Amino acid sequence: MCFSLSFSLSCVSLFMGMSMFATFRLFLSDIPEALEKAKGYVEELDALCKKSGFSRLEVSELFSLNDERIDFFVFGGDSVQQLKEVVEISEREDLPESLKNELRERFADIERSIIMPSLWNIRKS
Repeated sequence: MCFSLSFSLSCVSLFMGMSMFATFRLFLSDIPEALEKAKGYVEELDALCKKSGFSRLEVSELFSLNDERIDFFVFGGDSVQQLKEVVEISEREDLPESLKNELRERFADIERSIIMPSLWNIRKS
């Protein structure tokens, strides 16, 4: 599920029926105070990406596109270049099975208050 908010959060990707922050242009300092608990998950995802040699965008997109339980992958971007990048990644081979298993294990129990945008309680400035 993708959407846009004023604090630069661009995309939430579905991991096996649960959501996980996987934005590719999000800095930890951009996460609003109401989502402070999400920072640990983003840091953990960044560490996994670094270890595996994939970007956040590659991990979130390829995981979602190649999981038969996910029916739709909705994406967007702020520029034509971002859209081209998403399309280019969609044409790559799937992630290694070991990485997908690690993602499923590490992000299986994320709190609803983090993965459900309706529970975020973010005030627009």
